[in-house]
Amino acid sequence: GQAVNPLLKLSGFRVAYGEQQVLKGVELELPEDGMTVLVGPAGGGKSTLLRTLSGLNAALPQLRTTGTALFRGAPLASADRHAYRSISYVMQHARFFIASVRENLATALPDRQALEHSEQNVRLKELLLANGLPELVPALHREVVSLDTSLQRRLAIVCAVASNPALLLVDEPTAGMTEEAGAPIISMALMPEMTQYFSSSSAELGMERNE
Repeated sequence: GQAVNPLLKLSGFRVAYGEQQVLKGVELELPEDGMTVLVGPAGGGKSTLLRTLSGLNAALPQLRTTGTALFRGAPLASADRHAYRSISYVMQHARFFIASVRENLATALPDRQALEHSEQNVRLKELLLANGLPELVPALHREVVSLDTSLQRRLAIVCAVASNPALLLVDEPTAGMTEEAGAPIISMALMPEMTQYFSSSSAELGMERNE
């Protein structure tokens, strides 16, 4: 059959901050559908890779990247905002500090301005139910700072998938948590709707979502 291009392909990819090289010779292919876990020692550059691929590092003047990075066959350049809109990133130790559950979720909707308040509420409830957070449906107006760490991190993931990204990058979702506290995040990851896989808190995760 006809060969299918990978969603993301890195070849000889290098990342440096000024003269300090953090990553070199990265070879990686992510399919359109599936789950990928990046595992390595602390300080190995996994977070740097995720932040760079998500575009979060693009504004750093000292950032230098070389090699090939293709997203759906096209170069993933810092100026390509369309490609970066297809990539969502959840940072390590993700926490919320202001506003309500509803406001944080609504802000993540790409078409928020086109929706009436009641339409937003319907969309947000569907989003929570589809992604394993039914307990927050009756708590949309609850302040996010009152949620426990596990709930906040799961909410951060749901916010990240609200725009239906082609690629979801999650950085150590269970870092600093006990096995018991991290279990709900693992359970969320194993939901077929999420098309994701979480390993232990020592791993960074790159997760492709079905469209």
